[in-house]
Amino acid sequence: MNDMRQELIQTRGSATFVFDAEVSIELAPAQAPTFAPPADCFPLGSRVFLTHLPGKPEALQIEAARRIKELGFVPVPHLGARNFNSEQDYIDLVTAHSRNGISEALFLGGNPALFPGPLGEATQLLAHPVVKDSAIRTAFVAGYPEGHPSIVEAVLTDALRRKLDICAEQSLEARVVSQFAFDGDMIAAWASSLHTAHPGLPVHVGLA
Repeated sequence: MNDMRQELIQTRGSATFVFDAEVSIELAPAQAPTFAPPADCFPLGSRVFLTHLPGKPEALQIEAARRIKELGFVPVPHLGARNFNSEQDYIDLVTAHSRNGISEALFLGGNPALFPGPLGEATQLLAHPVVKDSAIRTAFVAGYPEGHPSIVEAVLTDALRRKLDICAEQSLEARVVSQFAFDGDMIAAWASSLHTAHPGLPVHVGLA
């Protein structure tokens, strides 16, 4: 896990905190057109995660990722299995991102208990042939420092192992990014257990 040391700098007469390690932010695709952070607060080359919400046109995410990349940041679009109406919709979205040179993505199952399409798990997305043939070479998968409200820990552990195995088969660099968490001790224990089970696995902590 990155050491999140903070460096205090003075900007325009006021104190501004910036991180000297890798940080990222999350945006809804609709926020991308007005996204223009100062370089001293959010350096070029930083990751920008882009949500994938039910009912929102995939075209919004495609355009948002394209713009974020043009600005000099690294777009990381979310791909939520249960948000796709069909397998072809997933293929089309990955193909469009690949055409735009998008090299990283976050693969998720998604939250809806009922969903319209045949895809329901992140493992199905990762194992799909369209990924191996795409420009996406870094695959983020979800982590849960404070547990999941409807999935027991043993199931989460097995699911992560399967995702990492598929990433290796697909020649993808695997990284874990956590849901938003608030308990520092739980975050530290979770990250430590991941590094014990999977040495060298990059872990990114989500903070609200």
